[in-house]
Amino acid sequence: MSLVIDPAAIASIQTVELPIPTLTPSSDPTHVQIMCGYDRAENEVQAAAAIDIDDAFRQLLGEHYDTLARPTSKPAKYQPSPDSIALLEQAFLAGVGQPVRDDFSHALQRWHPTEDSDAEAFYKHFRALSVLLTQPESVAEAMRVQPVRAGESIKVVRDRQSMRDSRA
Repeated sequence: MSLVIDPAAIASIQTVELPIPTLTPSSDPTHVQIMCGYDRAENEVQAAAAIDIDDAFRQLLGEHYDTLARPTSKPAKYQPSPDSIALLEQAFLAGVGQPVRDDFSHALQRWHPTEDSDAEAFYKHFRALSVLLTQPESVAEAMRVQPVRAGESIKVVRDRQSMRDSRA
């Protein structure tokens, strides 16, 4: 089964910018502060685990450790802690089933618009896109009020299809 749509079947196009600024839920300034605390605690746990792993490799490799263990030059990208994700899900995804929450959160954790994204940027993005799951009627209405247009490429495809049909 193919999911490819024949362009000739597309009659019109409507687009809506995401996120939809008018639908974004209001922010709570304490959320970012709480997230930073959760993230800091998670980073401390990960740092302690990394030291343990580092010590194990140092013992295993002995004198070769310093030669083989080269630091990476890329800075780490912001990664929200599981507690930060849970906070955002509770605040902005009320009524959304857990499997959908998990998929949504997992997808957004890989979102990095810039190298220096931080908790605040992630919070804004999560909050803004949450309406896609919590306000589907409002999102559909935002789409309905967008102009309907036939793209030039659609017109070309329809013309070609008409020519094929007239030959048959």
